[in-house]
Parts: sequence; C-alpha cells; structure tokens
Amino acid sequence: MKHITLTFWYLFLMSILTLLFIIMPLDVLTATRNGLTLWIQIVLPSLLPFFILGDLLLQLGIVTFIGTLFEPFMRKIFNVSGEGAFILLIGMISGYPTGAKFIAQMKKRNIISLEEAERLSAYSNASNPLFILSAIAIGLFHNQMVGWVLAFTHYGSNILVAISMRSYKRSTCNVSHKNAKKLSPLDAFRKMHTVRLQHSKSFFEILSDAIFQSIQTLMMIGGFIISFSILSHLLMTLSIIDWLSIPLIHLLEKLNAPPFLASPFINGLLEVTLGANSIASVDHAPLILQILLIAILLAFNGLCIQAQIITLLKKANLSIKPYFLGRLLQIIYSIGIVVLIHSFLPIQLVEHVATSSRLIQQSVFHIHHHFQVLTLMILVLIWVYMIFYLLFNKQKS
Repeated sequence: MKHITLTFWYLFLMSILTLLFIIMPLDVLTATRNGLTLWIQIVLPSLLPFFILGDLLLQLGIVTFIGTLFEPFMRKIFNVSGEGAFILLIGMISGYPTGAKFIAQMKKRNIISLEEAERLSAYSNASNPLFILSAIAIGLFHNQMVGWVLAFTHYGSNILVAISMRSYKRSTCNVSHKNAKKLSPLDAFRKMHTVRLQHSKSFFEILSDAIFQSIQTLMMIGGFIISFSILSHLLMTLSIIDWLSIPLIHLLEKLNAPPFLASPFINGLLEVTLGANSIASVDHAPLILQILLIAILLAFNGLCIQAQIITLLKKANLSIKPYFLGRLLQIIYSIGIVVLIHSFLPIQLVEHVATSSRLIQQSVFHIHHHFQVLTLMILVLIWVYMIFYLLFNKQKS
C-alpha cells in the first residue's frame, strides 16, 4: 500500500510539473538560462580544477602520503584515518559537494571504512571561503566584517560538528587504527610509492580518467542546479514561497523581528546563493539577524546542494543519516556562535559599512590573492620539508 501511494504521488506531482512547463514556457526558459549561467560562469570553473587535481592526487598515491602523515592527528581529534585530512581540506577549500565526491571515491577504493566515510560526510561539505568572504561579504553587504563573522561561524561550527561526530559508531572502528603510530615522511613516501606502483596506467591515462570522471560529476551537478533553478522560479512566480513563509512570518513577529525576511529565508532553503542575495537586499533589517539567517543557510547547505551530496553518497552505498545529523548540529552551533559574537563583540555589526566600488574591487582582489598565496605557501612548505627530510635520511644512511 505504501509503494502504491508513493507511485500515485509521483504521478500527481509529475503531471502538475508537466502542466506548468506547458503553460509557463517562458518562465521555464528564463530559469533554465539562469541555472545554466550559474553553472557555466561560477560552478564549472571553480570546481573542475579541484575535481581533476583531487583525482590525480588520489590515483598517484599522494593522498596516501598525506594520510600517513596526518594519521595520528586525525585519529586522535576526529577519530578518522589520516586520509580524512585530505577530504576535510579539499572540502573546505573548493566548497560543496567536493567533499562528498571524494568520500564516495575513497570508500569505493577501500581507502576509508564505511564508518569513517559516514562520519566524514557530516562535516566535509563546507562552503567555499571565497564565496563567503568575497561574494557575500563584499558583493552583497559591502562589509568585510560580515565575511569574517560568517567564515568564523561556518568553519568553527563545522569543526565542532567534526569533534561531536567522532563517537559515531565508535565501537565498530578497527582497533588497529586507534593505536596508529606516528610515521616519518620517508615512511609516507614509501607508502605513496607502493600505491602508485599498483596502477599500471600511464600519467596521461590517469589524467584522462580524472577529466572524464570530473566532467561526469559536474554534468550531474549542473542538472541539479538547473532543475532547482526552475523549481525555485516557479514557486516564486506562483507565490508558493510566500505561502510557505507564513509560519515563519508569525514566528518572526513574535520575536519582534522583521517578518519580510521570511520569504528570502525560505527561498534560501532551496538554493543558498539566491537566499543570501535576497536576505542581503532587504532594507532596514538588523544586520546581525541577516548574518544569523545566512549562517543557518550555509550550515543547512540548501536543498539543491543536499540533492547533489545525497546522490554522490548513495552511489557509494553510504547512509545519509550522519550527513543530516551534521546539518542539524551545525545549525545549532552556528546560532550559538553568532549569538556569542554579538554578545561579546558588538563591533558595529548592527550597521552596514559603506564601501566604494573601487574599495570593493580592491578587497575582492586582496582576498583572492591572499587565499592563493596561502594555499601555494602551504604546498611549497610541504614539498620542501619532504625533500629535505629525504635528503637528510639518504645522507644519514
């Protein structure tokens, strides 16, 4: 009976959607163009390099090198293998759903266990720092302080989720991992070399596979973005978003908060970027409340991103319960952090800071530049350290 009911609802909803496509073709076309533009101009260039790079690092054994070095730290703090450091780092740098992609890949290759993969899924899908510090803070609010508050809230709450999830299915973890000893970079290099030798493919074959898999994943992401762009546009055009906002309007009124923030927030539950833009454009709203709502949306991820992450996790036969538990915990932690920041550091967060267009461009450039320099410095230091260590050990032997 349950399956029959579900089939009926599928038939009903698809019939309604087909009817809307027929009677509102221009709206569907506009929404499709908007989604396609977002995918081509923002998502594709920002994710494709990281997807290809991550696949290369994985197949060349460099992830094993990183995992061996970070094993004691990751095991002690987050109760996951050292390879989790790579997933956590690339998930934060490139933004969602990169973390989910590499969780699924590493689970399929048996690099991480089922429990570790599910644990990592709760906190390895974060927002891109450039999106927070540049697009939201400078582009929408013209206020750098908003970016730093949101970044501290988002990544701080994410780390708290990671620590909270360390006990998830702890009893099922492999005991041998708990007693992992610290290994030298030379040991890590040997493990990396062993993994690389297991692949008989040439570098260009590996690169070709990485490009193909990355584009395939991005095509799926693009399909979701376009689909949710159409859905969001139709819901707004038909005023369904306003109808769904009624309960939140009553709640905001009871809290003496502006009720006109309800519709933008509900819109953000579908797609974070649209919601952040709508919330920032509301005039005469308390800035701290706008920050709080956007922090919640960043923690929630939005249904569009959730659909992408769930699809990637399901392909690896992973449970999605830890992922949703992570979203709930991060929302709670985000609210707490914003409230604490506002209580102890009320540094002009209740007023917008006007910034000229020239200063905005300079700020965006400096944020991008510093982010690139910091990433490059970290990579250079890692490789210099490894080279000197290998040379030292070679002379010693």
